[in-house]
Amino acid sequence: MKIINLPLLNCDSEKEFKDVFETELVNKNLNFEGYRILMIKDDFDHAFYEKSEGGVEKGKFGIRRAKRMMFLKSICEKTIPFVMFWETKRKGKELCVLCEEAETAIYLKARKSKNREFFIFKTIIAFGSKIDSRIKKQKEQGKKITNLEVLFVEAD
Repeated sequence: MKIINLPLLNCDSEKEFKDVFETELVNKNLNFEGYRILMIKDDFDHAFYEKSEGGVEKGKFGIRRAKRMMFLKSICEKTIPFVMFWETKRKGKELCVLCEEAETAIYLKARKSKNREFFIFKTIIAFGSKIDSRIKKQKEQGKKITNLEVLFVEAD
């Protein structure tokens, strides 16, 4: 048996979640597997909102996602278990960092500039209903990888 400590946030308001995101994650030197993760303030509005009733894209604050934002630090520090999948079947070909025990997936996009390779933070998914089938789908949509260099061959 292994006990996993998951860093779940308990904030009183959406603003408090956003403040934590900006002070703890934005413009910090987070490195995942040797590559920097770039995050900007605007990422909060994309990553922590989800479809609202009626299908409005990014129409509702996703508190389950927001509570898990510190998982980003945890994967960098390797304090929670994860498996990496390169989403080759998706148009965007993003890296899915699947934290199955935490029922969470973190998506990163590989990028290259003139002299460095890095990741852009895309989103966090906190699985709700139908957890088993959703985790299975994540695994089927990608190719399990251990070496991230392959991502940067196709990065833009």
